Amino acid sequence: MKQTALIALGALFVAACGAADESGSEGSGEPIASDTQALDNWTPWVSEEPSLQFGTCGDEAAGATRAGCSGRYCDSMRLWCGALPAGFTRTSTNIWWSYPYVSEEQPAGVSCPVGYVMDGLRATGSYSDNVSIRCSPTTFPPQGVNCKWMPPFSEENGGTQWFDYDPANYAVGVAVAVKCAGSFCDNMSYYICEPRCTSDADCFSSCNVTTGRCVIG
Repeated sequence: MKQTALIALGALFVAACGAADESGSEGSGEPIASDTQALDNWTPWVSEEPSLQFGTCGDEAAGATRAGCSGRYCDSMRLWCGALPAGFTRTSTNIWWSYPYVSEEQPAGVSCPVGYVMDGLRATGSYSDNVSIRCSPTTFPPQGVNCKWMPPFSEENGGTQWFDYDPANYAVGVAVAVKCAGSFCDNMSYYICEPRCTSDADCFSSCNVTTGRCVIG
């Protein structure tokens, strides 16, 4: 039931971003090949091939609310450009690309700067071994967010993952960091944040306003 609401919602990053590495800096500019996708759609597939090196969300109200991959070692990757929920507003067009690229050799991964959400990917190396993320500045919800690392996924277990912190909450999560493990960065894991509930209207059940979690049962 939650999945029927996923396309229309998103969430945001908080300062407490776990172990993800925030030391990346803005890259030297856009890669030589680019492609974007509109709101509520997949980005183009991203791989190391020159014509597929990166894909981004073209809508100013979009963020990455799920991810997919296919091919050996998760060679081709893409993000779902989901709408940001009410209260989340893109504050500028000052986009940020992480640099240098990270792979399984950097197990902490890479995160967006505080106050940014992920809306793009790029890749280099065999089987897209090295990954960089694009982030865009977005306001925080006044009630705060709940965040966690999603379980690793790859093409062996379906190749698609919804970003969902709290299954009983109508809202969905948006990615703010990524890390990978396994040969050629095969197993991808995204750090996602979801708005805390503020009332029962935010939940399939009821809201615990102290924790911002929806109460199941």
